[in-house]
Amino acid sequence: MGIILFNLRDLQRLERRISKVQKEQAPPTLRMVVLNDETESAEVFPYDFEEEKSPLEIVKDPWTLSLNIEKKPEGWDK
Repeated sequence: MGIILFNLRDLQRLERRISKVQKEQAPPTLRMVVLNDETESAEVFPYDFEEEKSPLEIVKDPWTLSLNIEKKPEGWDK
């Protein structure tokens, strides 16, 4: 039992090191998605990725910053 746990810990440590090296060698693409409620539009910056995804699918990516522009409330100009 002790040998199995030892090997499992070694494997987990190796996976962490591999993950760290992968991020250094090929960092993820950072994106920004602007969701505008007033015009009901969505813009993605930069728009240079291979896969065709909708802006709402891109928002779920952990490397995406989403900016939500809400409609102005009633009486905003008063």
